[in-house]
Amino acid sequence: METVLDVKNLCVSRLSKVENIPILRDISFSIKKGSILGLCGESGSGKSMCAYSIMRLLPHKIKATSGSILYGGFDLQNISETKMQYFRGNKISMVFQDPMTSLNPLLTIGYQLLEVIRLHPGKFLNFSRENSKTHAIQMLELCGISDPGRRMKQYPHELSGGMRQRVMIAMALMTNPDLLIADEPTTALDATIQVQILDIIKQFRKQYGMSVLFISHDLGVLSHICDEICVMYAGRICESGATHDIFANPCHCYTKAFLRTIPSFIPGKRKPLLAIPGSVPMPGSITDGCPYAPRCEERTDLCCKVFPHYIKISNSSVNAFDHTVACHRFNQKI
Repeated sequence: METVLDVKNLCVSRLSKVENIPILRDISFSIKKGSILGLCGESGSGKSMCAYSIMRLLPHKIKATSGSILYGGFDLQNISETKMQYFRGNKISMVFQDPMTSLNPLLTIGYQLLEVIRLHPGKFLNFSRENSKTHAIQMLELCGISDPGRRMKQYPHELSGGMRQRVMIAMALMTNPDLLIADEPTTALDATIQVQILDIIKQFRKQYGMSVLFISHDLGVLSHICDEICVMYAGRICESGATHDIFANPCHCYTKAFLRTIPSFIPGKRKPLLAIPGSVPMPGSITDGCPYAPRCEERTDLCCKVFPHYIKISNSSVNAFDHTVACHRFNQKI
């Protein structure tokens, strides 16, 4: 399959006069055309930072220090800001984590949707004002918003959280992008709204061949929508592979522990809700060994001293996604 986005050995650091503190280390993944790649991990593992790096929207004093992000033959880290503005929103769109802070509270929903058309006129040649309004209303309707004509005149605070999230998705899909980055798009929404949002994303993937980078800590959601999953911990990818392989054959100690935190709803097979002791380390606090070692029940002396190399386990039978892992315990078992 054609590769839409290829991230290779990406490193991101917070720069200061004293030292550069690493946030992302050696991140590599690729997204195939029409596929959905999930980034999962606990809060603070670096998932959103990957998205901001791709969009070149990193906070002040946080910079990509090495690696490449390849899209359409261009390295997004090295192109001009003018060229990046063309890609951003036009070819690569993003749904941000918090719709209340992402939408301008002083502007109507309609104004913010139509602004997408004004900023990307190349995608909407010969669109009159009436055509633009019709297109915006159709996008709201496609995203499951009732009475879209009236919603166009409303402000963000007049909509529920689920509606605001669907407005953000409609805004991101206005230009029919090649790649959609969805950062926790279903967080804090009830189950029925979650399913509706996932169905919207899958519909556009099927209809337009859109690729998706789906970021979430909810493994249940990821299992429902993703073709491939990358498990992140402390700014690194510790395991990646086809969704079926990750759930059926987890190999990294962190992946196994993370999967054990999923509650069971099967009658007769319920178990106590498990948690991983400790918390994700602060960026730069662990310089040697596997970053998960302090919390790992299976750690050895080697885990605390040397970061494990990535091992290719197998080619998946599902869409040929390679299953790779970086874990000393797995290496000792094979």
